[in-house]
Amino acid sequence: DFVKDILVTKLKAKHIVVGFNYRFGKNRTGSIEDLKELSKLYNFYLDVIPPVTKFGQVVSSSYIRELIRNGDIEKVEACLGRPYAIECTVIRGKGRGKQMGIPTANLDIDPLMVLPKSGVYSVKVRHRNKWYDGIASIGENPTFEEQDLSVEVHIINFSENIYNDKLEVFFKRRIRDIIKFNNQLELKNQILKDIALLSNAKN
Repeated sequence: DFVKDILVTKLKAKHIVVGFNYRFGKNRTGSIEDLKELSKLYNFYLDVIPPVTKFGQVVSSSYIRELIRNGDIEKVEACLGRPYAIECTVIRGKGRGKQMGIPTANLDIDPLMVLPKSGVYSVKVRHRNKWYDGIASIGENPTFEEQDLSVEVHIINFSENIYNDKLEVFFKRRIRDIIKFNNQLELKNQILKDIALLSNAKN
């Protein structure tokens, strides 16, 4: 018996806190009601934490992952109480951003990492405990006929060499979809518009 043998005898639990949908025992057959009865039998306090709801949904890890994948970054922040963030190592890219005068940090992405929906995002970036504003692009690069997933971040007013450094990227807002442009100049002009939009939003 899990409660008797582990919680009461081995751990000598006096106060147990569980979530509203907690299950226990073999095949998760034990319910909250069962645990309430056992708390009386073995004389321990039981607190059941009620569900937290946001936007008409019970907040759970699966719901938050769904929001992230849908690009609902502001809802994610409301659920977590903080912006969604990833931490990655900066790797070498193809240098196109630098050629355009808008250098980007290319991030080494873990395949298991939960990434926001393809698009362009306003972000906050932390590098060596200093904070910066930035624009992040997630997805393919259709302007250059590239289908591999990439995550690139342009850090505003920043020009350091940060290859192999760690960056934390905090997602604040989804700005737009990934767009296929006719040429590099059109892409550059759109990125400059994205940066201007971010700057105007701060003022």
